[in-house]
Amino acid sequence: MPAPFARSLVMDSDAAAYCARSGATDRAAINAFVRGVKNLGLWNSLVCWPLRSSQNSGTGTTAYSLGGLGTFNGTLTNGPAWGADGITVDANNERITTSFNYATGLVTVLAVIKPDVATGGVDLRFAGNDQGGTSNGINFDTIPAAQFRLLPGLNFVGTRSAGTRTMFGHGRGTANTFWVQDGARSALTDGAYNSTAQTFCPIGSPTASTALGETSFTVAFDGVTTTSSLLSSFYTLYKSTLGTGLGLP
Repeated sequence: MPAPFARSLVMDSDAAAYCARSGATDRAAINAFVRGVKNLGLWNSLVCWPLRSSQNSGTGTTAYSLGGLGTFNGTLTNGPAWGADGITVDANNERITTSFNYATGLVTVLAVIKPDVATGGVDLRFAGNDQGGTSNGINFDTIPAAQFRLLPGLNFVGTRSAGTRTMFGHGRGTANTFWVQDGARSALTDGAYNSTAQTFCPIGSPTASTALGETSFTVAFDGVTTTSSLLSSFYTLYKSTLGTGLGLP
């Protein structure tokens, strides 16, 4: 019996176009991921940035986007470094900026990250207050202790030892805000957070904070009610395709 997300020998046209555009060389993983996303019915509601060097340009200042939601290529700013397992952001103001704006109140943003062992923490911000209301997306930020902090608005939850790679994030369901860690969805609080379209979707360090860690992948879903089952399936898909070899839990 083949694995649910077995890599197909037939190249999907969108996967092929992405590889041609970006110069990505890990064609089999990208093909399997795109086919899996389409099987989950998420292609037209998703944009992502595969940031392992073999899954994107791997050089230069353009981080190519993938997904049916649109083309939102990012620009590496202030020198984040490409690597086999992702983009390393290790200094103030290093980031990837994109033109992505979310359009609905049903938004989920996820990242696969590994925080810096020496400094002990990362901060996943979504419409975070330290951006002065001018951005939405994923930023790394210094925080005390060895923990991950999710920040929808000003609330935070979640802990994880430094140096441990995982997928986590948060979003808005039909009636509640939730957070996700290791592929599991958990309700956080009732009501909405700020879902107003903003200017940028940066990946990396906010403008006045020290960034920590390595980003392998980021993704945004827009206009989708991301149930626990759907997020679990997406996590399994990522681990078995683009995330192979990362040691994800």
